[in-house]
Amino acid sequence: MQAAIEASGYLLEGRIAHVMSERGFFVEMNPFTHDPADPSKAMEVDVAGRYFEWVNQDNKDTVTASVLVECKNNSQPFAFFVQRQQVAELNDNRIHYGGYPSFSLNQQTGVPEPPHKLLEMKDWHHYCRAIEVATQFCGFKWTK
Repeated sequence: MQAAIEASGYLLEGRIAHVMSERGFFVEMNPFTHDPADPSKAMEVDVAGRYFEWVNQDNKDTVTASVLVECKNNSQPFAFFVQRQQVAELNDNRIHYGGYPSFSLNQQTGVPEPPHKLLEMKDWHHYCRAIEVATQFCGFKWTK
């Protein structure tokens, strides 16, 4: 029984959920949702976390981040291949996010802007701050 539990991703899920919770996320372990490819089927997410910050408390404006984590406890090694970014600050246009609004009015200029510009994500988002990023990975299988 111990070997089966240790080989599963369950212990890793608990560790990930704990770290996310410590960082202010509301965390759910193993929530079920409908499969987008087939609504008659359910899908399980190992760990789902949601975090929000006030943008303007007077107007009740918030920014929310949702993180979905799939945990795999793999006894085989992985290698991540990293590549140096030439100009990381230019990656703010590659940040993926969803939700509404897709644009919001900049209070200073009166011009609609996408959230990544309004939130100045280029100054703090990991796409824009990391000097090196993993661009590929490779799994291995132990042999004798």
